Amino acid sequence: NFEKSELKDPIFNLFSEAADLYDAEQVLSSLDYSSIREKVEIEATRTKGKKLKNDNDNKQEGKATVLLGKVKQILKDLLNLESKSAIIINPPLNKDGSKNEKIVEVQTQYGKVSLNDLSLGYKTMLAWAVDLAIRMLLRNPECRSPLDEPAVVIVDEIDLHLHPKWQRMVKGYLTKHFSKTQFICTAHSPFMAQSSETDNLCVLRSINGEIKIENDPVIVAGWRIGQVITNLFDVDERSITVEELRSQRRLLLDKQNKSSEDMEKLKSLDEELSKLPAMENEEEQKLLDQIRKTTKLLNLKGNFNDKN
Repeated sequence: NFEKSELKDPIFNLFSEAADLYDAEQVLSSLDYSSIREKVEIEATRTKGKKLKNDNDNKQEGKATVLLGKVKQILKDLLNLESKSAIIINPPLNKDGSKNEKIVEVQTQYGKVSLNDLSLGYKTMLAWAVDLAIRMLLRNPECRSPLDEPAVVIVDEIDLHLHPKWQRMVKGYLTKHFSKTQFICTAHSPFMAQSSETDNLCVLRSINGEIKIENDPVIVAGWRIGQVITNLFDVDERSITVEELRSQRRLLLDKQNKSSEDMEKLKSLDEELSKLPAMENEEEQKLLDQIRKTTKLLNLKGNFNDKN
C-alpha cells in the first residue's frame, strides 16, 4: 500500500481504529529487493575497478542492506527468535512463475510459518515495528542510520496480545533499537508498569465519573507483581471467589457481638482461607504446608502451643 498518499502523514492514523499501517510484507520485500540490487551494483563497481564514493564503502554494506539487517534484528528481539535468519524473505514469484503467497516466513521451533499464519501477538508486534522502521527511513532518507534519529511514537495498548514475558521485555528492545525515540504508550498490564518503575509512569483513575491523571504515582522499586496489581490497578491479587470469602471474614471480625453461628462461620472461613497457597513458588509452599502439618500434630499431642 505504498501508493496511498495519506499514509505519509505521520499522524494520519493517530485517532483512527481503521487506518492502515504500511504493509509489513511489502516493506520487507522491498527492502530485500533494494538490498539485493545494492549488492549487485557494489559488486559490479568492484569488478570494473572503479572507486566507490567513500574509501570505506568497499568494506561497508549499502543503506538498504543495513536497514534490512536492523529491522530483522528488531523483529528477532521482539518476536523472541533465535537469530535474524529466522526472518525469511522469499521472492514474489515461484520458480514456475506463479505468485508466491508466502513472501515472508518465520522460522519457529515448529518449522516455517507464513506471516499471515502467525499468532495475533506476533503479527501485531511485527506489523507496527516494521511500519515504524519504514517511516523512520522515509523521514530521514539521506541518513545512513534512520532508526537512530529523534522521533516521538504513540502506541495505544502496547501490551495487547503479548505474553507477560514479552510485556516485560518490549520496552528494553524498543529503546535499544530506537535509541532517540520517545515512546508514549498506554497499557492495562501490571507487568509493563512493573518494568517501568523508574520511568515517567502515570496512572489514569476514574474518580466520581471523571478521569484523573496521576502523574506521580507512588512507585516502590522491587514491588512484586501482586503489589503492583493491588496498588496501581486497585484490583485484589486473589480471585473474586477468594476476595468474597475474605470480605465475609472481615465483616464477622468487625461484628461486636458474635453469635455461636458467627463463630462457627468464622472458624470455617479461617480453615478454608488457610488452605490457600501463601508462598511464591511450589517448593516454598510445600515447606509451609509441612510446617503446618507438623504444628497441628504437635498440638494434638500436647507438645506445642502455637499461640505462645
